[in-house]
Amino acid sequence: MNINPVTRKELLQLTRSHVIAHSIVGVFLLLLVASAWGIVANMDSTRGVDVDAGRAVFVSLCVILSIVLFTVIPFNLFSRSVSEHCFDSEDILLTTALRPSAFFDGKVLSGHLLATVFFFGTMPFLLLAYLLHGIDTTQILPWTAAVAMSASVIVHLSLFVASVRLNALFRWALWLLGVAPLSCVALQIVTEFAIELHVDWRPPQILVLSSLTIAVNFLLRGLAIAQLSPRGVDRARPSRLTAAIVWLVLMAVFIAFGVHMHEPSNAALMFFVLMDGGFLVLAVFDLSSLDGLSPRILSDRPASRLRRLVRWPFTTGAESGLVFTLVFLGLDALLALSVLFLGHAEPDVRNFWLAAHIAYAYVLAALLIMRGILRLPALARRVSVRATGLATAIVLAVTTLIPSGFDDPYVLDANVVPFNLLGIRSPDFWSGNTFNTLSLHFHYAMVGLLVGLLIHARRVCRSLFLYVRDGDLP
Repeated sequence: MNINPVTRKELLQLTRSHVIAHSIVGVFLLLLVASAWGIVANMDSTRGVDVDAGRAVFVSLCVILSIVLFTVIPFNLFSRSVSEHCFDSEDILLTTALRPSAFFDGKVLSGHLLATVFFFGTMPFLLLAYLLHGIDTTQILPWTAAVAMSASVIVHLSLFVASVRLNALFRWALWLLGVAPLSCVALQIVTEFAIELHVDWRPPQILVLSSLTIAVNFLLRGLAIAQLSPRGVDRARPSRLTAAIVWLVLMAVFIAFGVHMHEPSNAALMFFVLMDGGFLVLAVFDLSSLDGLSPRILSDRPASRLRRLVRWPFTTGAESGLVFTLVFLGLDALLALSVLFLGHAEPDVRNFWLAAHIAYAYVLAALLIMRGILRLPALARRVSVRATGLATAIVLAVTTLIPSGFDDPYVLDANVVPFNLLGIRSPDFWSGNTFNTLSLHFHYAMVGLLVGLLIHARRVCRSLFLYVRDGDLP
């Protein structure tokens, strides 16, 4: 049987680890205590067990299982990956027949198998909650699907953070400041879902949520493989191809969902908001990479100039990554404008689309300008352009804290601070001071984006000419 070697190693370590064994036993004891407490707390001396005992037991089990799946397992995978340094050393990738995808997939598969162990261990207790009444399978199954999808995304995100080419201290900071709060939000959502149990999930909703989960996991996988690949290879191509395929598939899913719900315009605009956010995440990593094309990439060019021109946006490099992002953002903008003019989108959805894309334009403009600043001779000797994403995040965080005058009706809109993301809101209507504020933010964002593009225009043209032209390598 052909099993991923990394998965085999992870499973051997899990089975031989006393910590994991004790954790599994401890979780099962907690589930048993929670079930007993739910029964005793809802027991009446005259009527016996109350009709809501099953629901109380179910909520207790949900909280315990969600904590394990959203925090314990991702933390275990992340800490082990960072401590083993298997995502740090390129020597391992150069001296082994395993591809970078095998390292990431092996870790993901081991995490999912561990989550499956806890899932199946909880099933007897869920059956007990069902037999106690107060809950039925139509309420248990949607919650189970929501927890499974959320846990899968958090596992992929944790392993992606572990694979980022940063110091271990920075990766721990990213996990604590990014993944851990997201896990808490997911825990709160699924807990409220378990308490209310009034969500009507139908096949279209399940299809959209499942498609989003798969899309996010594939994007994180592509980014992680790009981070794990050795320098010099075309490591950004898989993630960009994945993003393009996900773009096509999700567009079809959202349009079908919108047609089914008789709201195709709203569904299309929400698709553009989600997908453009994904392209912006790719741009953060592309613009935090080194300039130019490696000799290995140039030697692997297609023979035809037309094929080179088509392939160049998918080739590793900051300049090609910028063009890739701009192409898809521009295509989405044209499609969204056609939807706005020809469709019948609700004002709230339309304004949310506008506010979100102003924020995206701000972030992209800040990335371009920051990369241009870091390339100045005075800073280039001290700071690498790989710090573009981190430096941009710091600047956006600082400028976001600067108060702007959009909340005060007596303050002119001219006092709105550029790059102040708190000033971007989703208004309920297009009128008055709110529309003027959004308009001013739009102009600020477009000016900043134009300045950033002018800074990098020469390098983009040079990279394209170098990749497309015939002749010997430089």
